[in-house]
Amino acid sequence: MTDLERLTALLDNAPADPAGNRNVRTLAEYLLANGVTVPLCKVGDTVYIIDDGDEGAEPYVLDVLVTAIGYDIGGFWITMSLPLGMKMSAHIGERSFGKTVFLTREEAERALKGGEQE
Repeated sequence: MTDLERLTALLDNAPADPAGNRNVRTLAEYLLANGVTVPLCKVGDTVYIIDDGDEGAEPYVLDVLVTAIGYDIGGFWITMSLPLGMKMSAHIGERSFGKTVFLTREEAERALKGGEQE
């Protein structure tokens, strides 16, 4: 069964209220309870990493483009396109997001100032 077929089946079996309506929040809770996962970002988004700096330069916040998202036993991972055509991958979740990869520049700058990156 494909992902689309599985999701369609979940939606077909989602609970409805007595009038037959499906509340969006109830539907979202049902989907999450049945294994649907939602990544923190999508392909095309900009995320922010802390670059250690080269040759004695101070660390700084670098904005990078998300070019791929996948899922494996460790959870969601993203591939980011760095300057000069380099690529970097990181797992989304406790291992990377909020530690080495950030959704906003402000979060990354706070981590840089506070030494919160790994």
